[in-house]
Amino acid sequence: MKRRDLLLKTGGAAGLGILGGFPFLSRPIRAEELNEDRYFIFCFFDGGWDLLLSLDPREPALYPASAVNQTGIQLDYDRIDGQLAYTDGTTNPNGTLLRDLNVITTDSNGTPFADPNMRLGPAIGNMRNHTDHIAIINGMSMNTLNHTVGKRYFLTGRPPIGLNANGSSMATWLAYVLGESNPIPNLVFNVESYNQNVDVWASGMQVNSVSDLITFLAPGEYALSPGEEMQIEQLLQEFASREESIRSSNFNSAAINMQGAKSLIDYGYNSLMDLSANTSEMAAMRTFFNVNPNDLGTAEAQAAAACLAVTNKVSRSVSIRAAFGLDTHFQNWADFQAMYQQQGWNIVARIMDYLKSVEYEGSGSSWLEHTTIVCTSDFSRTPRINPSGGRDHHLLGSCLLAGAGIKPGVYGASTDVSFRPYPMDIHTGLTDPGGETILPDHIARTLLTIAGVEDDITRLRVDPLHALLS
Repeated sequence: MKRRDLLLKTGGAAGLGILGGFPFLSRPIRAEELNEDRYFIFCFFDGGWDLLLSLDPREPALYPASAVNQTGIQLDYDRIDGQLAYTDGTTNPNGTLLRDLNVITTDSNGTPFADPNMRLGPAIGNMRNHTDHIAIINGMSMNTLNHTVGKRYFLTGRPPIGLNANGSSMATWLAYVLGESNPIPNLVFNVESYNQNVDVWASGMQVNSVSDLITFLAPGEYALSPGEEMQIEQLLQEFASREESIRSSNFNSAAINMQGAKSLIDYGYNSLMDLSANTSEMAAMRTFFNVNPNDLGTAEAQAAAACLAVTNKVSRSVSIRAAFGLDTHFQNWADFQAMYQQQGWNIVARIMDYLKSVEYEGSGSSWLEHTTIVCTSDFSRTPRINPSGGRDHHLLGSCLLAGAGIKPGVYGASTDVSFRPYPMDIHTGLTDPGGETILPDHIARTLLTIAGVEDDITRLRVDPLHALLS
């Protein structure tokens, strides 16, 4: 039975060394309930971002250094002078003027944001030009100060068991729900990926660079003769007809994977994804994303590949590492945190620029209207500077969603003293002492709802964030 026929079937052979699975579905999910036109790009900021520099800033005039013992929040924006580039991404050799290191409330042309509640930090980069398509969820709790736990918690939407991931990645679930017809349902660059609950074909194809992906998709160096291929095919068919093979879920999964790999190579997807190719199309992609054809391991190359994979319907879900080096406990906070964050945000903004520019199947709408972008990190950094001049790990978290299925705006907030999670009414998006503390679980449930899955199929036991669903 195909997954689309009547229901989504869990409990098949699981990937990544996990044997078996267990059913989560509470009732059948019919294909007509799903949003078949939804695609997903996950952008991970590795190391723990400083939210005071981006999604959850504070005004220096209201939080002077002299009041840090009362507010518990120490901005030190003046220490990042010189880190940031101009909003068009070019290098600023003279450093950003101190008067510009403030809360941002306009786009790069000086036009005020349509939403007066939208306030961004000085490291937000070109994302300031996309506020009409983004939803920011502030005041989340990550419930951990451990990098590994924080990453795996957000990736799966479920608290890890110790350090071990507790369930499949959300990218895997989304690929499983919607990606059966996509050649590579779940493409993953430099991010962990898990499959503990669904069929193996939805597992993330993990690569370190676009070069690795191209090598994986290309035919082998040595081709078999037609006679040799026929002999192997006959041998496999004979083995598949045995009763023990028919009963073996591992053999069936291997056969599906083998056929899928053959189809990928036969179609020539390596050419479709080859950013180093000497063609006008690939030259344009390299220019648009500032990709060096001799270095396809960069975040810019991953972003370009994500856009190619989605707009060509190669992948239903793509995960990239948009930024790294954010674990800034020391002077490296002043030297690199804002710069690395801005570089990551500029990459996300470029993805949005590209998706806006490509029409979706002659519909008159853009690919951004059919793609949901998810940006997150391990957790935030402390609101106070430590004795080493940097910021340590903080329980607070935030998330940015953009594109399809979301209502732009700012939802939730952190406290004005000590920068801690504040409960939110999930129906209004407003802070509410009687509301819920927002967790990665809520984000995961919201993404499944955007995909068209109304039931709590992964047993997250929370509701989606109704306020931000379009």
